[in-house]
Amino acid sequence: MPLDWDDIRYFVAAARGGSTLAASRVLDVSQTTVARRIDRIEQRIALRLFERHSGGYRLTAAGARALEDAEAVVWEVEDFLGLFPAGRRPLAGKLRIVTEEPLARTLVMPAVDAIRLEMPLVQWEMVVRDALADPGPPDIHVGVSLAAPAPRAGVSIRALKGAIAWAVFARRASVGAERRAFAGDDEPPPLRLLSCPPGICESVRPEARYLAGLAALVAATRRGEGAAVLPALLGDSDPELVRAPMHAPFPRRTNLWLSYPERRVQKAVIDRLADALLARAGATLARAGAATTSPRAPQAPLLVASAA
Repeated sequence: MPLDWDDIRYFVAAARGGSTLAASRVLDVSQTTVARRIDRIEQRIALRLFERHSGGYRLTAAGARALEDAEAVVWEVEDFLGLFPAGRRPLAGKLRIVTEEPLARTLVMPAVDAIRLEMPLVQWEMVVRDALADPGPPDIHVGVSLAAPAPRAGVSIRALKGAIAWAVFARRASVGAERRAFAGDDEPPPLRLLSCPPGICESVRPEARYLAGLAALVAATRRGEGAAVLPALLGDSDPELVRAPMHAPFPRRTNLWLSYPERRVQKAVIDRLADALLARAGATLARAGAATTSPRAPQAPLLVASAA
């Protein structure tokens, strides 16, 4: 009995959905057709791929081993068909995005809103977490982060070059009071730098590195506890923060990082999301413009202090 490659689609759909019913809905065929196709592929390879039970289909050890290769076959064929207009499948499925709350609010959610209508069959889900939290299994989400993700098997990583601009921010009221109180030619009191991300301020002491998550760091800055190096799109969008001067030069642009499971997310969706993120970051920076300070205002040095 020859093996029809299309049978592999039925196997993958049942494995993902956990039942022939779920697979039939995805493939838009009858439940009986799915069951028949799975029986046929099992007979052809002389292996049991699923354990049948009342709650659905559960992969056997052999089925679990075969699933990754089967998914690769499906994706390769669909990529080939996508080269031709008639073979292109619509952008569809669920895309779960995991990122820090401040990035979700100022960057990711506006970017998704800009492209949502272009992909009506894509279900967008946002999950916010602390920067130090475990991101969870790598095969169920798309990560958006400021730091480069650690390489993991089965996960693709894309760098959006120079997408994030950085600047030093402090509480608006604190900076204003400091300038009003300063008089004469002496330098004003130093601004206490709460924390600085690795790769941005390489000259700071190790204990003053990026110790807190973005949300905690922004909250401390808004309370007037000191200055912080933040993404410009985040600081410029906060009415309580203002850019603060900084003498020491540092890299003002870094990459934004995307990580996503190989062969489980359509590349066209990732491409469009990446374009939207770059557009949002660029538009935000353009609206904010360059940092502005009065020409008479002195440039206050920074006093580095740990945020711990």
